[in-house]
Amino acid sequence: MELNRLGLTPIVIFNIIVWAFFTFAFFYQFVYIIVVWRRGTVKLPEAKRQHRYAFFIAAHNEEPVIGNLVRSIKAQDYPADLIDTFVVADACNDRTAEEARAAGAIVYERNDLARKGKSWVLDYGFNRILDEYGDRYEAFIVFDADNLLAPNYVTIMNQAFDAGYLVCTSYRNSKNFDSSWVSRPPTRRGSCARRSISTTLVCCSIRAAPSRGPVGSSRPRSCEACTGGTSIP
Repeated sequence: MELNRLGLTPIVIFNIIVWAFFTFAFFYQFVYIIVVWRRGTVKLPEAKRQHRYAFFIAAHNEEPVIGNLVRSIKAQDYPADLIDTFVVADACNDRTAEEARAAGAIVYERNDLARKGKSWVLDYGFNRILDEYGDRYEAFIVFDADNLLAPNYVTIMNQAFDAGYLVCTSYRNSKNFDSSWVSRPPTRRGSCARRSISTTLVCCSIRAAPSRGPVGSSRPRSCEACTGGTSIP
C-alpha cells in the first residue's frame, strides 16, 4: 500500500530494475571513453628492422574477390622480398586457385570433402608451410579472402610486431559501408564485410605451433604472436 502511494507499482519497479541493470552493464563504455580521451592516440615506435611475414588466406569459392586481396598485399609499401602470400583453395569448384596464382600467390589446392572448414584448412596450410619453408617466416598473418589492405598496412603492423606485441588485431571496416540499412550503422571493431557485415576474426602467429603433428592432424594449434587483418572502404 505504501509503495502504491509513492507510485511504485509493479511495472514501475520492474522498469527501474531493468534500467539499473542496463545502466550498470554499459557504464564501462563511458569509463573507456574517458580513459581513451585522457590518454590520447597510442603511437607505436618506429620499427628497428623489417621482419619477414607470410600471409595465409583460406579460400572456398572466392573467385570474385581473392585476386583483389592478393594484389593489395603485393601493393604494400614494404619490401616485397619480405612478404609471401599463401592461399589454400579448399574444395573449390570455381577458379579461386587460378585467380590467386595469377595475382601472385603461392597456392595449395585441398580437396578433402570429409574435413571441410576453416580449422582444417588452417591446420593443413600451416603444416605445409612449416614443412616446406621451416623457420623462414617470423610471423603469419591470416586473412579472409574478402579483405583488402591499406597500402601501409604491413609497415604499421611491423611496428607493433617489432615493439614486442604478442597479440594484436587491426581495425576492420565494411568495404560497402553505406550499401544497405544493415551496414549503415558504424561497424564494430573486430568485424569485416563482403556484402554487409560479418564477424570473422583474423590472427597470425610467429609459429603456427610449437609442436607439429602430421599434415592433416586435428591437433589444436597455439599462437605465440599475432597481428591481424583489415578491410578498408
